[in-house]
Amino acid sequence: EGDAAPVVVRVRLVDGQHMELMAQCNRLMDLIATGPETPGLEAALDGLLEMVGAHFRDEEGILAELGYPDLASHSQAHQDLLDTARQMKRDFRAGGLSFMTLVNFLTDTVVREHLLTVDAAIRSWLAASPGGGGRPGPRGEA
Repeated sequence: EGDAAPVVVRVRLVDGQHMELMAQCNRLMDLIATGPETPGLEAALDGLLEMVGAHFRDEEGILAELGYPDLASHSQAHQDLLDTARQMKRDFRAGGLSFMTLVNFLTDTVVREHLLTVDAAIRSWLAASPGGGGRPGPRGEA
């Protein structure tokens, strides 16, 4: 049930991407459940990492448009997560890290933990902003 409600920010584009990221994590875990040699596993992992990077860029652009006061620290958190994920991917390819360690970092830390905890601060800020969280705004804020 926790995976069914990633509508954290109340900006349609961002929350739609959150839902897609959760779905991508679930698809990756389904592939892993079929076996470690399943074709497409590494491609699915690469796709998730690319999707996370694109989401972070989109989210930061929207937050800049909205004047989010913690944008610098939020962007730094994004960069730190991406840097760690990319380093872990290099370590995996070099044989120094298990595939599941990398997958767990991406699915649990980057997607679930960041989306459901760190991004919740955005929703709180929007709700406290003049006009509240329901006012129309950039790119379909709901």
